[in-house]
Amino acid sequence: MLEVNKIYCMDCLEGMKQLDDKSIDLVLTDPPYNIGQDDKLTKKNGIVQSNKSCWGEWDNLEYNSYLKFIESLMKECNRLMKDSASFIMFYDRFDMTYIRDFGKNLGWHTLNFYALVKNNPLPNMRKSGFCSGFELAIIFNKNKKQRKFNFLKQTEMINYFKYNNTIHKTSHPTEKPLEPLRRFCKILSCENDIVLDPFMGSGSTAVACKQTGRRFIGFEVNQEYVDISNKRLENTIRYPSIDDWRI
Repeated sequence: MLEVNKIYCMDCLEGMKQLDDKSIDLVLTDPPYNIGQDDKLTKKNGIVQSNKSCWGEWDNLEYNSYLKFIESLMKECNRLMKDSASFIMFYDRFDMTYIRDFGKNLGWHTLNFYALVKNNPLPNMRKSGFCSGFELAIIFNKNKKQRKFNFLKQTEMINYFKYNNTIHKTSHPTEKPLEPLRRFCKILSCENDIVLDPFMGSGSTAVACKQTGRRFIGFEVNQEYVDISNKRLENTIRYPSIDDWRI
């Protein structure tokens, strides 16, 4: 078993092989969507640019090869997850039904979908379609009857979160807001549980875990982002009560 509360600079599938069966209480992750080959726009450091210029080759795999990679990831997570564990993954909304069906094939229960709604989506400069104003995550329980589920206030249990996507803590192009990650940790795990993020990116999952009293294990292939994550963690404190982290 690898050391907890640490982000490892390595390929996630290789790293996950070093973890014990049924050792993880929650998987919370945001993999690359494999849309680098599409000439879409994103905003980084306030600058609108093509995603090809900021995401690179790691987000540009052959489609079927990418799906096989995601399937391998989910199978390995299935091995690692306790029977009471849940799995949350942000994903390209156009392929979300594929992920839902594959999760069902693993025997998982689909709890819900969760949307991040952008108050200020990027304009459609080509005027050829709708502005992209939301991202989706899918939430699975490995075993519906044994799941952990801590109901918060009614206002916190709505399956969407509105935010401004120009407010970032780091230079990572797909950084997620912390508040929904904290809620996921509070709802679907308990204090001192172990949360796994195979694509740690800028470290948001790790920060949410530290703030809510969870332990974490993360993997990230880019050393620059590992360094950014570790610096964020150094400046992160454990909130003593749920009211202190509620926004």
